[in-house]
Amino acid sequence: MNTLEKMTSTEVKKIAKDNLIIIPEKLRKDIKNLHANCIDGRLRSADDYTDAEIAIPGGKLGIVIAVLSALNQFGVSEKKKQKSIIIMQELLGFSYHTDEHQHDLVCGGCGHFKNAITHPAEYGLQETDLGLLHGYIHAGLSQDIQPDVLTGNHEERAVVLINGFSGTVRPTGEVFICNIDYYRWAIDLTLRKILDSLGIEYHPEDIERGMLCADGALQTTVNALAAHLPLYVFDVYPSGEIIIQD
Repeated sequence: MNTLEKMTSTEVKKIAKDNLIIIPEKLRKDIKNLHANCIDGRLRSADDYTDAEIAIPGGKLGIVIAVLSALNQFGVSEKKKQKSIIIMQELLGFSYHTDEHQHDLVCGGCGHFKNAITHPAEYGLQETDLGLLHGYIHAGLSQDIQPDVLTGNHEERAVVLINGFSGTVRPTGEVFICNIDYYRWAIDLTLRKILDSLGIEYHPEDIERGMLCADGALQTTVNALAAHLPLYVFDVYPSGEIIIQD
């Protein structure tokens, strides 16, 4: 367990201001061109952060987890879920991570992925979905898309949820970060694309039911992180203004 002193709202707002990334409007709606970091606060081994960064649990692998969870609400067959993985590879591209520690599992350094594999029911997954997740990763590896390698130990002192599409916060190792609206937007977009491609009819309430499952997967991880850390919710505006919700 992290025993570092919990971060105050003043401290977390300063970190957010000092490390704010304003995402250019032309990039905000192109999920394939956005690099999806995990919410993990640790740093990538290469200092190559760009202005096209978002932070969501598990990176784009986390989107795959959430969409499979949502598809389970539609009773989608195993064969069609296999097709959905191919659609997601084309629509999303690939991003996932591990860390510099030794793991038996590919991407085992990602807590969101590891927890989903270990406790699939809590993430709305079926046992057969686990092979599909590994299939997504190995499809990326076959294209020489290697996991980002995060360095160091967990020293996060707060969990930060960011509303809005205007920006995110560059990881500093001190906070867990999640772009809530990007997470929901990416899953909604991906889910609709898959259902259309598979010829599955749906109504708005069906999408909302699927999104509730996706939100549940996110909340499972956030609740685990925030069990011993303060949770802050930010609104980020195009001007760069940051407001912490009460």
